[in-house]
Amino acid sequence: MEDLSLHVLDVAENALAAGADRIILSVQNATGGSNAVFVALIDNGRAMGVLRSADQGATAWTPIGTLPNVNPGGQAQTHFSMIADDSGTRVYVGGDVRNTSPWVGNIVMGNSTGNTWTAIVMTGANNTAPHADFRDMVFDSNGSLIETDDGGIYRLTTPSAGARVWQSLNGDLRITEAISLAYDPLNNV
Repeated sequence: MEDLSLHVLDVAENALAAGADRIILSVQNATGGSNAVFVALIDNGRAMGVLRSADQGATAWTPIGTLPNVNPGGQAQTHFSMIADDSGTRVYVGGDVRNTSPWVGNIVMGNSTGNTWTAIVMTGANNTAPHADFRDMVFDSNGSLIETDDGGIYRLTTPSAGARVWQSLNGDLRITEAISLAYDPLNNV
């Protein structure tokens, strides 16, 4: 396999020139061996866009349509994840929270063939959704998308098909998010 380090440096230089202060890469061994590389550019807590290279970043980088606002909370420095599937054309991007009720996770599927983005929460996932504030994503051996966030672990079955459904894998895991705390140093409470 070709050394990708020089191509990654080119991506980083171009991303910085475009104003990005963070880049996320996803490389997937695609069926048929295309080994496409996807890059997300993040600036000031928001994802600016996702680009794809069909030749491991050696030459052209093509934007995948207009990325929907997956970080309306402006938290992409912390709450952002991306993974490409084995098709070599699809990429999944998760951010912080949807900007409409219900306030659940915000994840979209990009398709470089059609230059489209599809929401895969709520109506895009049979009215199911994971918790907000994505941290990481992987695929399991069955091809389901496993996603971790501030609310635990979730699985999306058949992620590229219309029959997709999110399921919590938390079991008896207890999750708490504290918004604020107070401490009384006089009484130690």
